[in-house]
Amino acid sequence: MARLRPSRSVITSLHTVCRKDSLDLTEDDRYKVAVVFAALLGLFYE
Repeated sequence: MARLRPSRSVITSLHTVCRKDSLDLTEDDRYKVAVVFAALLGLFYE
């Protein structure tokens, strides 16, 4: 069950990125979002 919980830093990063206007997103922000979605997709396809 512990591996289903994302780390606090991932949650904080995603929350920070989601609060930004889409025009203000940096490449680093887009990468963070992509990593989170890839991890979530991995949970569904195991």
